[in-house]
Amino acid sequence: MRFGLTRHNLPYGMVLLFSLILSIWIGARETVINPDGICYLMAADLFAKSGMAALAHYCAQSAWPFYSMLISIFAQFSHLSLETSAYFLNGASTLISVFLFLKIINELGGSTRVLYFAALVILLSHEFNSVREYIIRDHGFWAFYLLSFYFLLRFMRESNWFCAISFSISLLLATLFRVEAVIFLLGLPWLLFCDCHRSFKERVNAFFMLNFPLILIIFFGIAWLIWHPSYFELKYFGRLAEVLNQFQHGMQLVYMQYNKTKLAFIQYVLAPESARDASLLMFLMMTFWYAINVIGNLSLVYFSLVVYAFYTRSFSFHSRANLVLVGYLFLNVIITVIFFLQHFFLSKRYLIAFSLILMFYVPFALDHLWQRRTQFTHQILLFVALFFIFISSLGGVFEFGPSKSYIQEAGDWIHQNVPKKASLYVNDYQLTYYTQHYPNDLFKRVPEFLSINFAKNKHWKNYQFVALRLSHRDDISTIKSNFPSHPIKTFMNKRGDQVIIYQIKEQVS
Repeated sequence: MRFGLTRHNLPYGMVLLFSLILSIWIGARETVINPDGICYLMAADLFAKSGMAALAHYCAQSAWPFYSMLISIFAQFSHLSLETSAYFLNGASTLISVFLFLKIINELGGSTRVLYFAALVILLSHEFNSVREYIIRDHGFWAFYLLSFYFLLRFMRESNWFCAISFSISLLLATLFRVEAVIFLLGLPWLLFCDCHRSFKERVNAFFMLNFPLILIIFFGIAWLIWHPSYFELKYFGRLAEVLNQFQHGMQLVYMQYNKTKLAFIQYVLAPESARDASLLMFLMMTFWYAINVIGNLSLVYFSLVVYAFYTRSFSFHSRANLVLVGYLFLNVIITVIFFLQHFFLSKRYLIAFSLILMFYVPFALDHLWQRRTQFTHQILLFVALFFIFISSLGGVFEFGPSKSYIQEAGDWIHQNVPKKASLYVNDYQLTYYTQHYPNDLFKRVPEFLSINFAKNKHWKNYQFVALRLSHRDDISTIKSNFPSHPIKTFMNKRGDQVIIYQIKEQVS
């Protein structure tokens, strides 16, 4: 692919440069690794020492081990630390994502000006930037997920083997990062039967082309299982078994959770007279709750621009491009709604794949406002939209909340001052990680520590040292009153969150 620095290609160069700067800036400011990241890094270290078999039950995230293995292998070849390797891989994945965002906008018919707006939209997306600091496998998933979208768009236009195989391989690679990609791999090819511009024979042929790599994998997989029948058990399929379980029992799990919550809603919230309306109220509550999650993840200003794009028909996509957009949106809704109804929560990063598809409409809405900027109303709307995009982005780029550096400082102090042989109680994953006191069984010990009623049972008497991470919302004075002596060390941020360290027994020589 030729990539000269022309007027049309300048937005690509700008978005890559600024994305790289953002990743370096956000990674450098981060002082404490996220809990999931601790699992990935420790699993990567374990993989380097003991191989893949050791990862199966090490921690929750290592059950899908590719990301941890990738960090480990990259660290070995680059001679960088595991943490630096993870941030490098995440930055590279994000670089691919922002580049593909512009390529997709171009494939949808965006002009050079629309590409500039697209660069602005993806670089200033609050939630997309806010997860740059996290060591999570989602970065790789989003990159290959967008790559699959790009190749499916091209396949709908060109229908060649290169685009078909590239689409499948993209989603197979995305599956290595997040198992939800299997749903897109299985579901998206069926869009071809909705393509009214093809004959039925052409649809069947195109459907086969998109599924050809998957058919080969299934064929060789079945052949391998015939020769190795002892592996024909769900436990050997990793998290792929979860997908099968969702197909078999997903709606049953939704129904059970719904009935359980409805019963509690009637028993503890509603008056007896309103119990008959529980189903309606539950439906309205869950719909509103889900909508707030989606809008909040996209941001109110981007959501408003998406609505504006549909209201004014700012975009003029080909019917096949619309089909691809609808397919990705539909599957995202199905995946996130089922997860939401089964668990009654949605982490923000679970919705980013959904938000990225909705964001494709935003640059066209901004361009529509720009073209009509001579009209006072549109001029004001454009200014307000750009102003709030900029304001919304600040929280994802700059850290306005209280610092968490006190956690690392406390952990480093414990590492340097508490002997390895001393018994140590810690009530937090991140703090435990930085103490380096339980390097091999952190994910076994911390749940054990958290499962006991520490204050009530005076369990601290069994340890030589106690380190407690406490929130400013905790009753810290009451917690301290449980101990017969003062802390030997306290670390605190400006908000009042702190780590207090006690020495309960004398050190054993």
